[in-house]
Amino acid sequence: MFANQLTMQKQTPVATTQAGGFWESFNTGLSGALDAWITVEQVKGAKSASGQDQIQAQVVPELENGAGVVRDTQVVQPTQKKSLPIEINQPLLIASLGLLGLALFMRANGAK
Repeated sequence: MFANQLTMQKQTPVATTQAGGFWESFNTGLSGALDAWITVEQVKGAKSASGQDQIQAQVVPELENGAGVVRDTQVVQPTQKKSLPIEINQPLLIASLGLLGLALFMRANGAK
């Protein structure tokens, strides 16, 4: 009986672990992105090791917030009416009050 089980196990097909289709292209894309990132970090490391990044920072200062262009513009605040924090839709308010009035009227006349 035990020998019979071994022969049955040998005949059972084994699942393959090779990915294909979408996952293969997805993994290829991820590998390409990681390779590009590694290249960027290697260039940054080489600049940092040689001191070139400090020279570049002195020649081309980067703004603290990361903006690439400095503009001298005046910010004009538009004048607004003081309003409630919520916007009231008048037709909806009138309809809601009408339904509330109808419900109170029906309740007063004995409807459950």
